[in-house]
Amino acid sequence: MHISPSDEHEWRIGVEKRLLGTMMIEPPVIETAVNLLEERHFVFPAHRIIFRTIMALRACQRVVNPLTVRERIRKSGELRLVGGPNGIDELIQYSHGADTPFAYLAKRLIERK
Repeated sequence: MHISPSDEHEWRIGVEKRLLGTMMIEPPVIETAVNLLEERHFVFPAHRIIFRTIMALRACQRVVNPLTVRERIRKSGELRLVGGPNGIDELIQYSHGADTPFAYLAKRLIERK
């Protein structure tokens, strides 16, 4: 089955949003992310910024949630680059009802790079 570039693009956007949103509302999955994902696995620059921020908060042993991620990105001057405060909120909406296991989605994202 051939997947059009447009469909692939939409798939990547959705998966990246689900992974990042889930990391912010279910911090235990961050340990899975550390073992599987790297910043380079995210295609969209805004998602790279958010992933980098989540990893930096984890490295400093800080709480990871939408508020701490938003504040750290705001302090770095990059909030506009991730869609402003609403950009973070949108990711949270994508994580709700995520019935596919986090590790499976992360591995699929890496395979389809």
